[in-house]
Amino acid sequence: MFESIVIRNTGHKGEPIDSGFIAEAMLFYQSVHLLLNPSSLSHLLIKIGPDCLLRLLEDHNAKITYIHDQTGIISNTKKGILTYDIGCVTSAIDQKSGKLLGNKSKLQYLFNKVLGKSKATNIYVRKFTEHIHFNSVHTNYGTDHDLLPEIRDDLSNSNFTERAAKYAIQRYLPDYESRSGWKFDKVPYGPEFLIDTSLDFDHINSLVKQQHPKTDVVITPAQIISDITEGCIDLRLSAFYSTEYATTPSSSLIAQARIDKAIKACVNNYQDIELFQNILFNKAVSVREAINSGDRSFEDFLDLLNKSPKFNDWLGGITPNTSLLAQYQNDITSGNWLDQLAPKGIRFSLATGLGILIDVIAPTGLGTMAGLTLSAADTFLIDKLIKGWNPSHFVSGELQDFITKSKNTP
Repeated sequence: MFESIVIRNTGHKGEPIDSGFIAEAMLFYQSVHLLLNPSSLSHLLIKIGPDCLLRLLEDHNAKITYIHDQTGIISNTKKGILTYDIGCVTSAIDQKSGKLLGNKSKLQYLFNKVLGKSKATNIYVRKFTEHIHFNSVHTNYGTDHDLLPEIRDDLSNSNFTERAAKYAIQRYLPDYESRSGWKFDKVPYGPEFLIDTSLDFDHINSLVKQQHPKTDVVITPAQIISDITEGCIDLRLSAFYSTEYATTPSSSLIAQARIDKAIKACVNNYQDIELFQNILFNKAVSVREAINSGDRSFEDFLDLLNKSPKFNDWLGGITPNTSLLAQYQNDITSGNWLDQLAPKGIRFSLATGLGILIDVIAPTGLGTMAGLTLSAADTFLIDKLIKGWNPSHFVSGELQDFITKSKNTP
């Protein structure tokens, strides 16, 4: 449990990748592997800075695979008929020769564009080249799949495309139900294909505009094909890496329509992490929220990460399918902890009735012991819960300080 995770395109509020999500993954998982394209790598260089990103690679064993190209939906109108195909595009092309740039030159091109041409940029390129792995859509991400033909085959499965179209639309309109059904069928048309659909896109987009007046999203057949393409790629990459796999919510749903255990495991574990933080840090933001809001910098987080090795080792020892909160509660209350109560130390702020909830999750008797009734103002102080280190030393110390000192914390 919490052994390793691969992260690709976990967008946040229009951003290509979620730096707060990366921080939580670094804290809770033993191994974190980022699959970055030009957009997501550029964003991280701007958002957290090249120095912090380099520290993740050099000091904390994060991995980065840089994918210089990406899939694109090609649409054409022939004799009044709109056709589609799936292609591969890249900007890593030498302008003079028209040839694909080498690996270091690919990074140099992107870093110059983001950071500007300078000696410092050249040094960053050299250091990052030593740590980054390179791959591409064109080479099928290094898998044994022939991706684009396989995705075209997936699009021929009408049961799958109907569910995928529904997920793509309900991402913006959760309660929307198409009165004319969800038909979204691929029809071969020479080397390309058409889309035969019952969906009323004018009506759908008018509802999107009503419910999300500030969005510039326009749902089209091409957009749904793109979402399906990304979901199919994620499905195959999660199988290839044989580990938990994090991606965008819509892509995750589409991949789950093909029943993928690795993505489901990631969803379940992140729900576990959210519950863990919500219960233990009542009324406080999460690590992810603290970073995404700007209240905490990524450099602040790296300082926290430097203090987390024992906590990370403890996470690595949790049995799969065990509740994180239940295991934590069990471990901190094992032993003669009642003898360790003291007037100073670690404080937990608990909402009314939380003791009952904890008993349901982990029946240790802590919540209902001696008729204990908790209110929002109640706290209890524990100096040492057991002899030696236990996870509460980090959680209620450095981690709680990181979260509860956020500017937006009530």
